[in-house]
Amino acid sequence: MTWRDEELKKQRWSEDRLLHYLGDLAATRFCMDLVFIAHLWDDLIDKDKDRTPAEIGDAFRVGLVEIQANPFLVRFPELRPLMLSAMLKYEALLPLEQGSGHDKAIAFTLRNGLLDVMAYSMYLLRGITVYRHEAPRFYQEMWSCLEDQFQAFMKENSDA
Repeated sequence: MTWRDEELKKQRWSEDRLLHYLGDLAATRFCMDLVFIAHLWDDLIDKDKDRTPAEIGDAFRVGLVEIQANPFLVRFPELRPLMLSAMLKYEALLPLEQGSGHDKAIAFTLRNGLLDVMAYSMYLLRGITVYRHEAPRFYQEMWSCLEDQFQAFMKENSDA
């Protein structure tokens, strides 16, 4: 198991879970790669975990080469604005983390902008009928995976 796989496992993101909803291996890999990069980016910004040069290099390689060559993104380039939206949400949340409890809750919600990319990927691959049926459960499962992260986030960012 690579360090990247260990990181994703720690986050409780499951490739099997995503594959169930997306039904496409390339799309699942695309989403997991985005999660990997986002997590490393966050570690570099908040400095809560030291990252090695190899880990940072891996993130650049994944972002600049592997994601760009992923057949799913090549097939659906319209995902790029959603990817940018997730990045912009991340930048917007940084000052909110320093605010009140309400601002911190907003920040945590913004932190999870990649869920929009994942849900839209399900829609693109499986159509509106499947999306309408599966999306509520998808969000329930994904947010339940984030519950521990939310509690940790609120504890880290609690007002002193």
